[in-house]
Amino acid sequence: YHCCVGPDPIYEMDMEFIYGIQASNKKYSQGAAKSMALAGNVKKLFIFYLEDNIFTATTCQTAVTYSTDVLQQLNSEFGIVEVVKYTSADAAADPDFYPKLVGQAMSMEADAILGCDFKGPGFQIARAVATRGYYLKAMWLTVAPAYEDFADTLGPKATEHALTAVQWHPASTFADLFFGTAREYSERYDRAYGVTPSYVSAGASAAAYSLTYAIQDAFKGCTLPEQDVDADSLLFDAGLLECKESGGDKGIGYERVMRSLARQQINTFFGEVALNSYRRNVALTPITAQIQSGVLQATLPIDVANKALVMPKPPPVEEEQSSAEYIGTLHKEAFIAVVVIVVGSVLILCLAALLTVWRSKKHSKLLEHMLVVSPDDLLIINHPVRLCDGSYECGKAMHRNTLVALE
Repeated sequence: YHCCVGPDPIYEMDMEFIYGIQASNKKYSQGAAKSMALAGNVKKLFIFYLEDNIFTATTCQTAVTYSTDVLQQLNSEFGIVEVVKYTSADAAADPDFYPKLVGQAMSMEADAILGCDFKGPGFQIARAVATRGYYLKAMWLTVAPAYEDFADTLGPKATEHALTAVQWHPASTFADLFFGTAREYSERYDRAYGVTPSYVSAGASAAAYSLTYAIQDAFKGCTLPEQDVDADSLLFDAGLLECKESGGDKGIGYERVMRSLARQQINTFFGEVALNSYRRNVALTPITAQIQSGVLQATLPIDVANKALVMPKPPPVEEEQSSAEYIGTLHKEAFIAVVVIVVGSVLILCLAALLTVWRSKKHSKLLEHMLVVSPDDLLIINHPVRLCDGSYECGKAMHRNTLVALE
């Protein structure tokens, strides 16, 4: 029961006793490619792959078929501008082979790259894209972005929002009754071994869980003989077990386990498990992972993701434009808003002070005029009258042929 074999041709050899828990590598690029076509507004996809390796060749060959047969039906503007196939010898013969691939993509004005090769070539592609200042809406590479040193070695300009596929991610939402969640498995593994588990370790643990479940299911309803029985006898001695048969489920223990695996459909911390007629897992969907802030995050499928996919990649902000947009530590618009608020507040305070001074002077002038009026100059018509509520009704008088009020 293999933890780590992905290519379909291996299982299609129909080796009777070979099982595999990994998802098919033919599914690797589908989530990212569909997002490019539907959400990323990608119109020109450049594909390259190493054709003398079964993993890289079948991964990208399926991507080509999926793009032309499915995605172009979903988005008529989406298309492949070039597919470059090469051998290991081709790449080894030219030290600048991979930078030249990037140059070829640039010459065709591709706005996305999808490549199938291994760690070193993936690093070279990402570095060449960044060095040339080539903006891509999306860049998907097998293997390379999944390495922990990818972002640390190349830096954010080359790696941020790069895409890849992984069989398993410790932050995904898968879970089972024995290991718990993917995160709990990862934490327990780290405590035990001092390292973060790889997808190989996780796949091996999940294969063991799946097999254990199958063995328990195979002998459910069976009675063991009273004498001690070793594992070989349990699996290979006919007539050793007394079982309540269901649907003709007979045979030696080993055959019972194989039939149990064939009908198995369970959830594990690694993902769902269900085996096809070639005994490989067809229920598991590879995770589309993306570098975000220097960390590889699970972004697709949505129901197991821990972060949202960023598609398309945000266009870069030029340094001059960026500095022009900021004054000090504040964005230009924020700086203008602060200046307007401060200046406006100062103007309002000044206006309020001027108004206060003006009113004070006006009141003083009124008092001056009132003080120079002599009672002898007034012809009183009636004095002020106090009302029942305590207030006064103004009196009236004539002052130099002008009717005035007395308070």
